[in-house]
Amino acid sequence: MDTRTIEAEAIAAIKKLIRRNPYLSPYFDENDKTPVWDGHVYVYLSSNSELKNKALVGRVPAPIKGHNTKIGFPSEIKYPVKKTDLKAYQSEGRLIFIVVYIDDLFNTKIYYEQLLPLDIARILSLMKTQESRSIDLKPIPQESLRLANLFLNFVENRKKQLGTVD
Repeated sequence: MDTRTIEAEAIAAIKKLIRRNPYLSPYFDENDKTPVWDGHVYVYLSSNSELKNKALVGRVPAPIKGHNTKIGFPSEIKYPVKKTDLKAYQSEGRLIFIVVYIDDLFNTKIYYEQLLPLDIARILSLMKTQESRSIDLKPIPQESLRLANLFLNFVENRKKQLGTVD
């Protein structure tokens, strides 16, 4: 599977999951050449589409990495993150890092990890001279309310941590 196909399948998988959630709205470009960032997810308090702007709580940056798997879908994964990417993530202040495993039959499983300001600072301090470091990721919730709460809690926790890191 070539890298363009892997990227397109990964973005399609996360868009499909997010679009089905009435409290979330995806914004991801396919074949984008934007450095580091792939898009973001808008988070709303209301599922009423007429109240979208009034109900907007925040925006969560979400880089997406695709990976063609030959070993199936493990319960948890480790995935390397480059120091240069972490420094860019630090400038944004927070993100949900997403990795989509794709098998040769185009089945997918989505994994994630929240990287809040303190998490990013901790990982960077552990790296010292390393150019990358693996992070642990777990399966993203598939149930609508749990998925919405993941993103909502992320926005709320980010607000609390922004002042702490500075």
